[in-house]
Amino acid sequence: EAGLGHRSEVRVLPVSELTIATGSADCDLRIWDADAGLCMDKLRAHEEPIHWTAFSHAGGTLATASADGTAKLWSVEDRSSFRTLSDHQDWVQTIVFSPDDSKLLTASMDCSAKLWDIPTGICTRTVNAELCPLFSAAFAPCGELAVLAGAPASNSAKLWDLRSPDGAGAVFGPDGSGGEHEDNVVDAQFSMDGSKVITGSQDG
Repeated sequence: EAGLGHRSEVRVLPVSELTIATGSADCDLRIWDADAGLCMDKLRAHEEPIHWTAFSHAGGTLATASADGTAKLWSVEDRSSFRTLSDHQDWVQTIVFSPDDSKLLTASMDCSAKLWDIPTGICTRTVNAELCPLFSAAFAPCGELAVLAGAPASNSAKLWDLRSPDGAGAVFGPDGSGGEHEDNVVDAQFSMDGSKVITGSQDG
């Protein structure tokens, strides 16, 4: 078995206070006591590998993203899934909570990013970012912008203005502002104050 008791590669280890959640290619979600290092629960979360997990900022909700094309929301307290988000047509690579925990952002191998309303589970916005496939997505601290990273020929990341009807935004890479990467941009994140974007690429 791989580390942490999973039978395959462990994808991610987000931390909420003293609780850790791990998602794996074995399709299991495990909840851990970070202080004691003990597994408190093991759940069969998806039918295909889990690519990402994320805690809400308040800590009461956990989200998982999977190669089965769905994302799920879980109650941390009772370890039950209470919502499945299933509008993507391919692997869901990343899932992230908005700063106020009212929305979710998903990025998929189907080349789209989607904005979801958490109380209803409804997809309210979809953008085809001309980055295909999409590897990651992140909210700005203000919650009104998102940055998407993917694998076009231009090796760039794109800013999604959630206030704009067409989602228009800046391009970070050779087709827009900033420096050039020589390979796929696989991650992009905002600085703490939201004034800058940092990108990570397979160009090393």
